[in-house]
Amino acid sequence: MRLFWLEFKRLTTSLTFLIYAVIVFAFIMLNAWSMVNSHLSKIPQPGSGDYDYIISKDDATLKTNALDQLKLEHHSNEYETYPAGFEKIVSLNKQKQAKVKLILNQAEKARTKAMLARQLQDVDHLLGGHSAYSHQNLQGFSFHPMTRREALHDHQLIMTKDKISGTFARFFADIAGIIVGVLPTIVVISYCYSDRRSKALPNIQAKFTSTGKWLITRYAASLLSLILPVFLTGILFTVKVANLYSHFSINYFAFLQVSRAV
Repeated sequence: MRLFWLEFKRLTTSLTFLIYAVIVFAFIMLNAWSMVNSHLSKIPQPGSGDYDYIISKDDATLKTNALDQLKLEHHSNEYETYPAGFEKIVSLNKQKQAKVKLILNQAEKARTKAMLARQLQDVDHLLGGHSAYSHQNLQGFSFHPMTRREALHDHQLIMTKDKISGTFARFFADIAGIIVGVLPTIVVISYCYSDRRSKALPNIQAKFTSTGKWLITRYAASLLSLILPVFLTGILFTVKVANLYSHFSINYFAFLQVSRAV
């Protein structure tokens, strides 16, 4: 246990870790803090713009939305693609534009989702991939505005099952997962490199600590230290939600629960 806390202290007091913690905190705050101000306790009213979107199980909705967007993009010859996660507008030459128009006519006659998907996949190939018309992204066209009944049911789940904070916590986890999925590798590499320079392993072996025990201890200390900024930020979000919804029953552990799963 003493070795664990020595490793934990050594990692959390390093300059690399402090930079990591600041970046994680800033990234989560900039991308997620404003969403806490959403008035989830308010019952959505017709015409108020409070209705969210939901995935439809009706293939007709997917077909209508996909073809409507394709018609607009074909008309302007500006197609949205997202290579490496960044938006890129693609314009096609006359030959490829003619192919897209032909595919549009064929897609209008598609009787099944599978037929539609095959035709729109051809559009994705013409665009160079990474478009909304690929098999992987096609389901995104299934979203449609909630009906009043669906909105009220969703609100009831937020208040009873999620207890408000659970809804915020899932969004928090999505944002935290983006940054935590990238930066820890840099921190660990830097930490290992510093050990190599200081020749820490021979010193540890000289004190009769096995390599296996040292590696397991370091792994555990690294996990705790790398998730620590997320836990602390989650506590801050919990306090914010508790203050905003002080008259409602909330799950005070929601942010900590999702932080553990990030």
